[in-house]
Amino acid sequence: MLLHFPLPTLDQTVEAWQAVETFVPHSVRSIGISNVSLPVLQVLFAASSISVKPIVVQNRFHKATDYDRELRHFCLTQGVIYQAFGILKSSKDLLDCPPVVEYSKLSQQTRAVSLLQLVLGLEGLSLVAGTTNQHTMRADIRAAEDVLQNTQKPNQSHCWGRLHGEFATYIEK
Repeated sequence: MLLHFPLPTLDQTVEAWQAVETFVPHSVRSIGISNVSLPVLQVLFAASSISVKPIVVQNRFHKATDYDRELRHFCLTQGVIYQAFGILKSSKDLLDCPPVVEYSKLSQQTRAVSLLQLVLGLEGLSLVAGTTNQHTMRADIRAAEDVLQNTQKPNQSHCWGRLHGEFATYIEK
């Protein structure tokens, strides 16, 4: 279950969180929060009145928030999954970054698929991507499987590792 967004005040957010955590583990297995800033997430972790901490943070991944660099680091240190969404809509600038362009050429996949694969390579991160078109979703899954097979070939693993590193550096600037 996700609390879709923090409420107008921290006290209201903590109160809402306390209500949501009453459902764990009887009605839901875990809870998370979406559209959250680092200060709000830190309050949820620091509040002694909260017993169930977020297991996932689902945020839009884009340049305006520096790709949530500090928030992603906090999530990583706390064992929280950072789940990126809106990558292809909000981060179109990344489609032209050098690691994505090179990854696309090497994998013979679209830049969109290459971007998603590079984002998936970031530590502690998962993503939410979707479409209403079944053909598109199946094609994306096949493309991701193809890229995964390529990354596991002994003669190409160094190249894929280098590109993942370059991509991580690129978004950390």
